Amino acid sequence: MKFNFSELTEPERISFLQRFILIHSYLYYEMDTNIISDQKYDAAARQLTTMQQDFDLSATDYGYVFDEFTGVTGFDLFSKLNDKDKDLIKDLARRIERNYKDSQYGTKSNNKV
Repeated sequence: MKFNFSELTEPERISFLQRFILIHSYLYYEMDTNIISDQKYDAAARQLTTMQQDFDLSATDYGYVFDEFTGVTGFDLFSKLNDKDKDLIKDLARRIERNYKDSQYGTKSNNKV
C-alpha cells in the first residue's frame, strides 16, 4: 500500500501516515480487530519510516510518539500518546471499525469518518 500525497506538505504526509499507523495499531492491539492486512500495515510502516529518516519529527502531529518507531511493531504506540490524542485516535478507530462492519454486513450507519 503506497499513498499518493501530491497535494500535501511533507509534515502533512508524515502526520497522515503516523495517524494511519496509530489507528490501525489501536484497532489491532487494543480492540482486537484487523481491518487491513498485515502486508498493507507493513507497507505503510515502511513508507513512514523511510519518510521520517532525516526529518524533524517535531514538525508532525505525532512525532513525539514515533521518535523510535522502526516499523517492526506498533504495540506500544497508543500508550505513548497524550490523553487528547488518545481520545482522537480511539474515536477515529471506532468510526472506522463501524464503517468497516457496516460495509461487510450490508448495514448502514450515520457515522461518517
